[in-house]
Amino acid sequence: MKSKKTIAALAATALAVSIFGGMLAACDGPQEPLDDEALSTVKVADYTTGKASDRADVFPSDGFENGDVFNTWWSADNVTFDNGVAALSISEMKEKEKDGEGNDCQAEYYGGEIRTSKYYGYGDYEVSMKISSVPGTASTFFVCTGPYDVNYETQIPNAHDEIDIEFLGKDPTIVQFNYFVNGKGGHEYIHKLGFDASKEFHTYGFRWTSEYIVWFVDGEPVYKVNGSSKNPMPSTPGRILTNYWTGTNRTNTWMGKFNKDYSGKAEYQYIDSSAAPLDDPTKAPPEPPEEVPVTGWTDIDASGFAAWDNKYTVSGALGTISMSHTEALSAYACSGMRLTDSYSWVKFRVKNNSGNSGAVVRVDIKKENPSTSGISSVISEYEGAEYDLASGAAVIKLAAGDEADVVCKINGAVTVDQLVLFLNSSNGADSTAGDITVSALKGITATPSTGGDNPGGGVEGEPCELTFTNTEEFTVDKSGEAASSVTVTYENIPGGTYKNIQAPAATLAAGNNTFSIKIKNNGGGAVTVRVDLIGERKVTVGGNNEMDVCNLSSTNVGGSGCYTDTEWGGTYITLAAGEDATVTITYSNTNPMGAVQRVQLYLDTATYGDTNTHSGNVTFSDFIFANKN
Repeated sequence: MKSKKTIAALAATALAVSIFGGMLAACDGPQEPLDDEALSTVKVADYTTGKASDRADVFPSDGFENGDVFNTWWSADNVTFDNGVAALSISEMKEKEKDGEGNDCQAEYYGGEIRTSKYYGYGDYEVSMKISSVPGTASTFFVCTGPYDVNYETQIPNAHDEIDIEFLGKDPTIVQFNYFVNGKGGHEYIHKLGFDASKEFHTYGFRWTSEYIVWFVDGEPVYKVNGSSKNPMPSTPGRILTNYWTGTNRTNTWMGKFNKDYSGKAEYQYIDSSAAPLDDPTKAPPEPPEEVPVTGWTDIDASGFAAWDNKYTVSGALGTISMSHTEALSAYACSGMRLTDSYSWVKFRVKNNSGNSGAVVRVDIKKENPSTSGISSVISEYEGAEYDLASGAAVIKLAAGDEADVVCKINGAVTVDQLVLFLNSSNGADSTAGDITVSALKGITATPSTGGDNPGGGVEGEPCELTFTNTEEFTVDKSGEAASSVTVTYENIPGGTYKNIQAPAATLAAGNNTFSIKIKNNGGGAVTVRVDLIGERKVTVGGNNEMDVCNLSSTNVGGSGCYTDTEWGGTYITLAAGEDATVTITYSNTNPMGAVQRVQLYLDTATYGDTNTHSGNVTFSDFIFANKN
């Protein structure tokens, strides 16, 4: 059976759906001539240029299903950007995907969907698209939100509001319009196009106001509904979506039967809107970007840059690096150099010299021994740049011919001594050729900071006492000499059960932003420990179940071989027999999960899907909360 870790378990990832109200009612009749002004919009995503930067505000749905009448599992593999269009396809599912609870999904097919990261309200909307004429399929353009979007501040779910433009492959000469207000639909209208929408690209759109909605075809208004006290209009901003899907047998009357014809595609040239883009209501707004220093920059001498993997051809000089390969690489193949100085900031320009293929460039500025991540934040003028929180690296995804200016702030607790480049060998990259140039490579020398070189990455401050208590699975011994020390023993505990011990920490965490803990493995085998800082809020998972999510704002994990899970939270470290390490977590009491309430420790129980049993003896000590600005 095929298993994929999905995001479907989180309520916020159920995402917008195009509802099939058209099976229930439809109407078609003459309309009074409309004289509404033409749509006036700006580009949200332009696929005609072929540049990733022109579609940076949208992304494919991946790893979940809508359920109900949808017989489709959304897969990014069913979304392509080629030849000036975004193409969505349907394909066979040969092995069942798993939902968030490990159960077989309902869907029998993969489908393609693209959605915006921003939300949009009242305004004009337009799409240029060519639909699929395969019976049993729907090609769509719509705006939608619903109760899966839970406001991070109020914890109040959005109303289900939606405005649809839907095409059914069984008859490409008609289009269906519809809208929903607080979950109530039943406003379907069938418009006869007078042409076959699967033959050529045409434009379709709508104007959404608080008083009315009017739909357009090829720039002409064709259907209008007016709001009233008895017929309110949608009012809640939602994502803009396009998708291509097939239904279950329940939709055969409406959509026609899907006979496993995978030849069709829904194709899009662009999506436009005049509405102001709004941030995701389910997430707290990002912290204001740190101001980049103006002075203090000096060229970094890259003449010592060398090919650590023989498949790379590299050269370096003052402020520049060239790097290329002409064959497939092994995972995380890299090249790099020693740094003669430690830096607090590093900046550079990276250009993809290839004219026909993208490039994924990962930059690590780090300390080699012990191996610790260096980058704490990334500021970039290129939308394809992102920060890999788990590894402390800058990852830049460049379209063919594109270039990016990137500025990296270095974690003050890490004295960096190495610069490493990965070209097409990390973070899901897969390419048999690549050619990049790094130029204007400059840095600002770090000012020595107190506590920055503490063994294992600990923080300065007085150890405090945390009160952990015995559980059925774990025995906690506080008989050691230090007050801030406990030894935990356990026998034959199944992995993957997420059993843990907890200690209240709200008072200690308040006013601070850094937590440090020393961990020593006293046993004869390896142990994996997860350290959580739990906030005061919970998220809903799979119905009414609630779970804790933590450490999502962590920006610094110290110690050998540890990482932070940025999706579910928690900082993990694996220690060999007799090994010890100090783990440091930088947290925020203003993150979406609220102020830190407690420290939670998992010993060999927090590995997803682990069915083995574990025994161990681990000492935790030197619990330190501190404020490091």
